[in-house]
Amino acid sequence: MNNFESNFGKNELLDTREIFKESEPKIISTFTPENANEAKSEFLENDNLSHPNNEYEKLNSSEIENLYQNISNAILVVENDNSLGEIEREMYNTQLETRIKTVKMLEAACNFRKAESLADKQKAQEEFMKNNIEVYGEPDFEIFHSLLSDKITKIDTLKLDDKGEKIRSEFYELIKKDEILNQNIERFKPSDEVFHNFGEIIKDLYSKQLELIPKKDDDRYLADEIFEVFENILKGFEKDGFSKFNVEWEDSGAIAVSAKDKKIFIPKNRKPVSKKELEGLVVHEIGTHYMRAQMGEAYNNQALRTGLDGYMNTEEGIARAMEMAVKGDYQEAGVQHYLTAGFAYFNNMNFRKAFEANWRMGILDGKNNFSEENIDKKRQIAYRNTQRIFRGTDELPWFKDLSYFNGGQEIWKYIEENIDSPTLIDDFLLGGKNNIHNLDQQRQIYELKVGKK
Repeated sequence: MNNFESNFGKNELLDTREIFKESEPKIISTFTPENANEAKSEFLENDNLSHPNNEYEKLNSSEIENLYQNISNAILVVENDNSLGEIEREMYNTQLETRIKTVKMLEAACNFRKAESLADKQKAQEEFMKNNIEVYGEPDFEIFHSLLSDKITKIDTLKLDDKGEKIRSEFYELIKKDEILNQNIERFKPSDEVFHNFGEIIKDLYSKQLELIPKKDDDRYLADEIFEVFENILKGFEKDGFSKFNVEWEDSGAIAVSAKDKKIFIPKNRKPVSKKELEGLVVHEIGTHYMRAQMGEAYNNQALRTGLDGYMNTEEGIARAMEMAVKGDYQEAGVQHYLTAGFAYFNNMNFRKAFEANWRMGILDGKNNFSEENIDKKRQIAYRNTQRIFRGTDELPWFKDLSYFNGGQEIWKYIEENIDSPTLIDDFLLGGKNNIHNLDQQRQIYELKVGKK
């Protein structure tokens, strides 16, 4: 299956960009369980389960064969399409190499789940983690311990009742507090002036779109109102000449932009948000993910529309920076994702132990509310956060979501250094879905801008 044999002749009449588009693995949907609610309920009700019994119907040998075939087709059509310029061909080939690693990771996840022997499971685990790290990177030990040390320092100072004290002791036992090194490394934070100025830039940039959010006395916007706001904003962009994107309902999950399908998905169970929060969602999802896809399409380059290598760090960093700046509330992005990945990677925690640590860490927030209702709420949140890291195998950490923290640090440093640059927003948006710190990509984009192919 790994030899990339292809029935290329069947596809020679299709457009190269369409064939490249079809070669993109839909990893999020593949790692979305069909029985998510049932598996979650069972896990929360049964403390003896080490991980939820999720069913990933799309994670199967047949689907993986199709992915390899699609990539094989794309490799051949890119190689044989004489109309492609040197830059576009280079972008496609680099991205196809990453897609091969991604499918190898999916294949390893499939093999891991169906392995019948310890040796087969270990082999699949090694293959999964190898490609996982090559595509997404891995947690940094010092950063992980620095983030965890911050949490512990705050939790240490809490004055708790007996119930709270018991939860704190259980948390410390789970994370093996006595073995944690106190890391005092300084993590980057933008200056107050830069944070404020960037917020003003983004509010001005998207003022027309933010004005489409209606004012409400109760300052609560339900899922259907979020849907309507997004739909109205996209219609406005379409009138201005942008390509059509549709807003569609999703049963659950988070708001998501699919550049490949030209859709924005809104979960039906999305909790209500305030006007400030909705403004943040608009500049995050539409102002960043949607806009960078549109700019990539303007080059007629599928790779720039769906994402070059490492684009996620840049994209999530920009999206969260815009969101925070508009809301006026700076927070380190993705800390919970980083900690959960670190629990699995450095502390060898399984899903259950990471979940148990996460809900206790969540409830030790200084509010001293240890009611059963609040415990249930924190358990629900902890399950969602833990599932994000373990999804796909339910036993191995997937490092995609490290991009929230890593990207946040990288982008705020870039903003701090370039806040007065007249090309700051152009750098973020006009190159499509690229990695702003990848010099080869920046060279390629510059050459495309000046008319080279």
